[in-house]
Amino acid sequence: MTINIHDPKQPETPPELSLFNLGFRPFFLMAGIFAVLSMVLWMLIYQGVIDYSAGQITLFQWHAHEMIFGYAMAVIAGFLLTAVQNWTGQKMPAGRKLALMVLFWVGARVAFVVGGSALQVGALFNLCFMVLLAISISDKIVRVRQWRQAGIVAVIALLAVGELTFIIGLVERDQLLISRAIYGAFYLIMVLILLMARRVVPFFIERGVGYPVTFRQSKLLDIAVVGGFLCYAIVTVLNVDYRISAALALLLFVCQSARLFNWYTAGIWKKPLLWSLYLSLVFIDLGFLLAALAPWLKISSYLIVHAFAVGGIGFITLSMMSRVALGHTGRDIHSAPGLVTLSVVLLALCVLSRVALPMIFPSSYVLWIGVSQLLWIVAFVIFSWIYGPMFFKPRVDGRAG
Repeated sequence: MTINIHDPKQPETPPELSLFNLGFRPFFLMAGIFAVLSMVLWMLIYQGVIDYSAGQITLFQWHAHEMIFGYAMAVIAGFLLTAVQNWTGQKMPAGRKLALMVLFWVGARVAFVVGGSALQVGALFNLCFMVLLAISISDKIVRVRQWRQAGIVAVIALLAVGELTFIIGLVERDQLLISRAIYGAFYLIMVLILLMARRVVPFFIERGVGYPVTFRQSKLLDIAVVGGFLCYAIVTVLNVDYRISAALALLLFVCQSARLFNWYTAGIWKKPLLWSLYLSLVFIDLGFLLAALAPWLKISSYLIVHAFAVGGIGFITLSMMSRVALGHTGRDIHSAPGLVTLSVVLLALCVLSRVALPMIFPSSYVLWIGVSQLLWIVAFVIFSWIYGPMFFKPRVDGRAG
């Protein structure tokens, strides 16, 4: 036990600023704030309130790039810079080194808001951030020879290649290359989620439901889901025959459903940060089903993409940030603040409004998009309000991190 002794002769010291102690702190903070501000701007643009031009790219490409390389990459950076330290026992960048990575990320976001010729500068800033992230992670993994993490390093490296490809597309004014770079990066993030879900979701559920449970795992299903999705991504990005992508999506739906069946226990519904993780994987699975049925039911590709983007990436990242932030600030991960439940419920409703309701009531498409945008904004306002102060303060248990 640590005993703090106060010497009245010494001047009072201000509370320690802990924002740059560990990667999850600044990047989760920036992700939460950016999720709100970027969606507010996108809502104003989409609903025709303001007239905005991104310059060399379309508005939809601008939105997609910032959600992928801005929001999602911030969450990934925060998670991996924290997790790799736990996995390897090696200290990850902190202090000025971590602040430099954050500075590159923030600079990229500012440049993309400015638009026009600043897009190339922003993309270069983003590339620097991603290269630093890849080097930081791979260096620690190689030091301790944890070769099983090689897949994660490869995905981060390929995401950096995706940003480089985006830059080449900007320089060459090649819209097809820009589009493929964005979609390629989007599917790479999905691959990362499917890889990490196998590790963390069953683990969290087994230790979080409050009673003994051990899930059955299948390496064959894991390979089928990740390998099948890689094939689906390639076929989709290259715009190969739609029947092939639909067949792959059906295979993925069956295999992912089997994994979810193996990982289910009724106790998750008593824990918001467990059922939200599980439900995000259900939404991804429903995205596979929509993709399998799309050619015959004329389901819009935008709805399928957003089933993956909002239901998968958005939902699982909000849930993961909420859980990781509690644990790594020394708080009880099983007793989340009450408003956290509200935030994940709102995001679940956001998924329904963005994907399900436009299929049921297509005549009100723009209305449902607006509702989903508002729900997203409020969900992340709640996250930022609850967790923001935690990121600046030391751990409540007195440990480093």
